[in-house]
Amino acid sequence: PELSYTLLNEDRPLTTSPFHQDGVVERMNLVRNKLPGVEDTAEATLTLYDIDSCTRQIVRRSLDIEQGTVGAAEIVVDLTSEKVFPDGMILTPDHKSLIVALYDPGDPAAGAARQYSLASGTLEAVWTCPGSPRVTCPQLILIDGRVQLVLTSAVEHMSAEQLALHPNAGCLFVGETSFSTIGDQPVFPCL
Repeated sequence: PELSYTLLNEDRPLTTSPFHQDGVVERMNLVRNKLPGVEDTAEATLTLYDIDSCTRQIVRRSLDIEQGTVGAAEIVVDLTSEKVFPDGMILTPDHKSLIVALYDPGDPAAGAARQYSLASGTLEAVWTCPGSPRVTCPQLILIDGRVQLVLTSAVEHMSAEQLALHPNAGCLFVGETSFSTIGDQPVFPCL
């Protein structure tokens, strides 16, 4: 079975972001404490996935926190042949794919978020946002025991004509997923 940080933490989700220093430290300490002897392996395999909106690519780089360095970029997803820009991104709970929100400055009938395999870059799933071409941020949440994908969208830089064409611009969208858990994403308490 998959080993996740939540399982290592006695089924309690971690509350720090894996993309910030405190989150990396928390995860590395958890691995060191629960899996003695794997410290070198865990540190050697830290990977950064980065959206480069300007180049319309998503790249993978090795990441060395202590040295403050990243390795050479390896293209995971290349959208240069399309008119969309990768904008927001999350890792799937099984750590095998990325879900990417796509910002489209044009006037398609719907915007989209797509799921891509980390291993091959192949497209695995698509969620659409009718009447809202500028999808900006994906997030998995648990609603009534089911994992749902929430997508934000934007209205910035839209003319009055574009706003009339896209009545759902700026709305939130919720889509079904096949995931059974949100994985090790941070969970924030409701206030």
